[in-house]
Amino acid sequence: MDDTIKIEWSMDAGRDGLDSDPTNPLSRSLARLINTGKPFSRLSLSFLNEGQGHLRWFGVFVESKRTLFFPGFSKAFDGIESHRGPEPHARRSFEFDHLSLDKDRTTWHVTARGSSDHLGSPRTLALGNGRVLWFGLSFASVDAFRPVQNKTVTEFSTPPSDASRRRDIITASRERAKFSILSLPDGPLATLPETYFHASVIAGPAGFETCLGPEHAFPIGSPFLASPFPSVPSDLPIRIHRIQLSPDTDLQITLTRLSGKLTVPVAFTGPEAPTETPVGNV
Repeated sequence: MDDTIKIEWSMDAGRDGLDSDPTNPLSRSLARLINTGKPFSRLSLSFLNEGQGHLRWFGVFVESKRTLFFPGFSKAFDGIESHRGPEPHARRSFEFDHLSLDKDRTTWHVTARGSSDHLGSPRTLALGNGRVLWFGLSFASVDAFRPVQNKTVTEFSTPPSDASRRRDIITASRERAKFSILSLPDGPLATLPETYFHASVIAGPAGFETCLGPEHAFPIGSPFLASPFPSVPSDLPIRIHRIQLSPDTDLQITLTRLSGKLTVPVAFTGPEAPTETPVGNV
């Protein structure tokens, strides 16, 4: 008979309640270890601050053989609609789970839940000194991300012969891990009738110099915008956040607000033109 590993995590997220949904990003990231036995070295939770003391999941970053990102979307997606350069976009069934940045940080892909199936291999954009622009993530509103409850509980079955090792790995991954609360940008664009948010994620060696340049994997040319991407104003409101993911890897997350309308809840953008977005259950 298998052993049971139960993990309870609590924080003041502004909402009384219990989240035991296996699709929340903490459960999905831990399931990768518990169900497969594959170890990881660091696990970092990140949240969006929507104001009034309430938090939403931005996602969970994991440092293992690859750097992984488990987004905290408010709904499960069962397909992906992709667009690459001038080629027409196409939809395929795909139970989206996480993004995987390859060890050499030159390519990344989208990985399905509970399997090794993955989609695409867009390249990152080198920014110098070992830094790379990994991906951009546009979202229509904070409603695209699931609310954080004050308590999150995950429970897994595991072979008794390996239960102790897996518990130890989970415990070690939490030591000195940084949890980040990301603030949304404000400013003059907040008064426009149509805006959406965009986050860019840069990965690099520990302690890398913060990137202040124009590269953010904006959804330029994206078919998921109601109108063509406008010129980026010089006074674009931004918030820059840093995550010390592990002794070897830092992340920079830049959040901004853009004018226009996103026609899907969320869209991922590769820094060299490919754009991919999960689409919801029909």
